[in-house]
This record gives sequence, structure tokens and C-alpha cells, in this order.
Amino acid sequence: MEEEKVIFNDGEYHIVKKHFFSDELITFFDNTSWGETGALYEHKDTRSRLEEIERPTLLEVRDKNDLVGCCVFVGRTTYTKGRSNLTNFVRYLVANPKYRGQGLMTKYAIHTMDSVRKDAQPGTLYVGTVEKFNKKSYNLVSAVNYEETATIRTMSFSRLVPKKDDRVKRISTHEEKDKIQDVLKLQHSDFALFHMENIFYKNDYYYIEKNGEIIAGVQIFPARWVIKKLPGISGKIAMSVLPHIPILNKVFNPKNFQFLALEGFIYQKNCLEDLHKLISHVLNIHQLKTALFWLDEKAPLCEALLKYGKLGMLQQLGAASDATIMISFTDMAEDAISDIKSRPLYQSGFDFI
Repeated sequence: MEEEKVIFNDGEYHIVKKHFFSDELITFFDNTSWGETGALYEHKDTRSRLEEIERPTLLEVRDKNDLVGCCVFVGRTTYTKGRSNLTNFVRYLVANPKYRGQGLMTKYAIHTMDSVRKDAQPGTLYVGTVEKFNKKSYNLVSAVNYEETATIRTMSFSRLVPKKDDRVKRISTHEEKDKIQDVLKLQHSDFALFHMENIFYKNDYYYIEKNGEIIAGVQIFPARWVIKKLPGISGKIAMSVLPHIPILNKVFNPKNFQFLALEGFIYQKNCLEDLHKLISHVLNIHQLKTALFWLDEKAPLCEALLKYGKLGMLQQLGAASDATIMISFTDMAEDAISDIKSRPLYQSGFDFI
């Protein structure tokens, strides 16, 4: 049995710290609906996804043996203009519906953060993602001294008939990986919290090269959700109309929404069409119609893609929910904090699925 430790106990509730996912928690996550005011959805294939997370730290609030809520941190080293920081990303933050509305998560979140900060080295960051307009989650995260830092755009790319491109290559050699890493570092040199933790996952990095230069590249992660709700009028249309239209329901089927999550983009100026063709190619070979990805609205690629357009039907519907990045800074100088806030934040597609 892997080790778990009680780090807080007030006689009524207690907090358990551990580094593994129990069968109970996997089942709980698999049946959890994520989101609130915007999109509402369930992650599927939960067990395999959780088993892929390296170095998780789980903090469970319990009422005797009953799970009240859970927070999962994933620790990584991130880079901002050459400066490194140990960064703990909040991968999951969830409350048992049975205990919601009692203020327990806010109360015990304070004890939880006090515990994890106690042994933190100066400069450690804690990063959480909150669905935009989700006031309950926003207030909870704010209560434990997380600051609003960035807005993340949820973006989609869809094609009714994705086409293959013979120029596309899948990485297979160390030399290719080294070259791609160099380009990624250069293209993200002005970003904050950059890392390549999930790049080359299952060797699923694809790229297009022209005259020895990589002009487009992307890392993919196949994923599956069940969508229960999308925001706005366009969301209602997507939920109620698209599933009943042949061909279109291959782009979006809320009961079995299969897609590719993307990150680690490489793109060169005037090569957005090549990036489109690259994404279309990976959709084709995985027999899917839709990709999702998440970009800081300050990221040059976000602005370039929105201006270029041609992202497909789902993006045109505008039914996606954007998110707010919240960060807790530990013993950092104000100029270092301001520097991070001023830069686009790197987003990993793996962290959203």
C-alpha cells in the first residue's frame, strides 16, 4: 500500500496527503461534471489519464471515510526568460456534491494551502485554472491568495473532411527531438511558465519542414468527453441541433465527444496555412474531426489564428468557455511577479483533459 499521511485533523474533518490515485477517487473523477456557469462536461477514460500524471500530490478533505473534496497538484520546473521556478499546477479541484454549499472547501482549502506552502522554497508558484464567470471557484481560489493573472481562450479547429498532407512527419529520432526543442524554446522565449513536460508524449509530435526549417509543429493528445451543457445561444444550438445532423454530428457529438488536444505549437510567419494543414493531417490519421487547444489571449499565435480565421464550425459558433489563470506567488520580488503577469503564459493541452 502506498503511503498516505494525515496532515490536518480538527476532530471533525481531516486532510490526507498522498501521491497516488485510489480506485475510489478514479471512479469519483470519472463521474464528476466539470464546469459550472459555462460548459459542463465529464472527462472519460479517467484511469488511463490519471496514471499518466507524473509526481502528483493529492490532498483530500475527508469526513471520516467519506470524501468531501480533493485537490491534485502536479509539480514541474517552468521557465520565464531564463529564470526557473518550481511550479505546482492545480490539475483537479473538486467537491463532493453531497457537501457543496456548506463552505467546507473554502475553510479547508486554507489549511491545505498552509500545509503545502510550509515547506515551499522561495519562488515556488501555485497555478490554478478557473472557468471564467465561475464565481464560486474564483472566490475559493482567491481566498487562498491566488491572484488573477491571465485570460485563456478555449479554441477549436474542425474539418468535416480533414485532409492528409504528405509533408507531415512524426518525430522518431533524437536529432528531430533536439531540433524541435530548440525551436520551441526560441518561439516561447518571451513566455512565462514555459515547460516541455508533455512534449513528445507517446512520440505524438508532428511537424512540417521546408528547406531544413520547421515551419509548423504540434503535440497531440487524443481525448474523450461527455458534454452536458455549453454556454449561450450558440451552445444550445450545438447541443440540440448538431447531434441530429449527419456528418455534422461527427464534428460534435456531446454524448461521445472525441477530439485531439493540442499544445507545443511551432509556426513561422506567413505559414498559418501550413499549420492548418498540419492539424488537418493529424485529425485525418486519427479519424477525428475536431481539435481543441488553449492559448493565453496575449500569445501571438492566439491573435494570429483569430485574425486568420478558417478554424471551422465550432469556433464560429463561439460556444467555448474561456478561463482565468490564478497564481499564488511564494516569496517573490514584485518585479519578478510583474514580469510573469506581463507575459503570455504557456498552456499545456494535457492539463485540460
